[in-house]
Amino acid sequence: MMKKRFLAFVCVTLLLLGAAGNASAYSNSGEWMFTLDGNDSNYDWDVLETKMEKWFSDEKGLERDIDLTYYDKVDVNQDTGGLKVDKGFMTLTYEDDFLSGTWKTELPIEFYSVKGAREFAFYWVEGLADFGYWSTEDLKTPNGKNIPKISHLSAWNPGYPITPPAVPEPGTLMLLGLGLVGAAVLGRKKSRA
Repeated sequence: MMKKRFLAFVCVTLLLLGAAGNASAYSNSGEWMFTLDGNDSNYDWDVLETKMEKWFSDEKGLERDIDLTYYDKVDVNQDTGGLKVDKGFMTLTYEDDFLSGTWKTELPIEFYSVKGAREFAFYWVEGLADFGYWSTEDLKTPNGKNIPKISHLSAWNPGYPITPPAVPEPGTLMLLGLGLVGAAVLGRKKSRA
């Protein structure tokens, strides 16, 4: 009896560990919007914008006029064996299985898309971000079960850091001060006359 319980315990433990081993190391930090067949790089932007506007209306109750701006794209060469790709304005890291990783951009972005196999998934980054996690978990092709490896990640709608108002230079302050002194002197001369 004890032997049967021990074997059952070992089997359940191995089953759970096996399932955990198939899980992605990272989940997406953006909110999944939709998955489409095709390639985000050459997809009709008007169709994407319309689909995004509908998503904001249906899911968030917001009326948005989306105007996509392409920021950067990082292709993953799975033959290189590296775990990091730096390109242009974006850096991409990935796990050994090419199913998840991190992204970092120079400017904060509002959207990113993950391409793998025959599909790509779009994600919304609420409040903009310049760092996040990506995963191919929303790409399940062709039978709805197989999670493909990443082909590339694209970043969209870069935001620009808010620039603080310019601080007046000392010369400007000195001119302002001299102008006030001059106005005071003229005011005194007029009041004496």
